[in-house]
Amino acid sequence: MKRVIYVMLGVIVFTLLGVGLTDAADGDILKIRGVVMSVDLKKNEVVVNERRCKLNDGTVIQDLNGLPTTLEKIRPHDWVYLEGRHDQASKKVVAKRIQCLPKGAEGKGGSLAGR
Repeated sequence: MKRVIYVMLGVIVFTLLGVGLTDAADGDILKIRGVVMSVDLKKNEVVVNERRCKLNDGTVIQDLNGLPTTLEKIRPHDWVYLEGRHDQASKKVVAKRIQCLPKGAEGKGGSLAGR
């Protein structure tokens, strides 16, 4: 009887994990919400939560009000929400959209690009 229960629990857990993995990979869009650790204007890159992200001409950057802004306005310790795709060739995330978040978005905040 215990064995049947364990098998049933195993099937349920693996089913739920499978559904979760499918949802996470939906459209291959990576979503990151966190603190900016560094900004490299020369390489056109930003590091968010220890993940290096490349920006290109198609990257949309928005300030706190949703208005367009530039990478120069984003500083370390700012909080952002980033959407992008993982590029297999460069092994980096290519950012499609960066939205600045308000101070304290995840507890402690910093200066933000609403300037």
